[in-house]
Amino acid sequence: MIRSMKYGSVIVDLAAETGGNCEFTQKDQIVVENGVKIIGLTDLPSRMSGQSSALYSNNITKYLQLMINKNNQLECDLNDDVLKYSVITNAGNAVWQKMPPPAKVEKKTEAPAAHKK
Repeated sequence: MIRSMKYGSVIVDLAAETGGNCEFTQKDQIVVENGVKIIGLTDLPSRMSGQSSALYSNNITKYLQLMINKNNQLECDLNDDVLKYSVITNAGNAVWQKMPPPAKVEKKTEAPAAHKK
């Protein structure tokens, strides 16, 4: 199966502790076989809290940066798509806008030209 995967693909084998679901999994190792990275780490749950905290703090930092103008003053640009739908009050006024529903995508009934015979 690995030989049919694209170069750069990644497998995270959650069963590495008990031998793994992939023939190339090595317990507590990261190996590369035929350009496919196989992660056989058995301590993934203990690694998740640090990763989650880093990602969350990065998101909050980027969000707060949207509210700071070039003079380092708090200023909410309500034309910004992120702030427009997440700010509830601004300058003593209720400004919250309900996000519009996602655009409907029409389903294609015929196969793309590349797959036609």
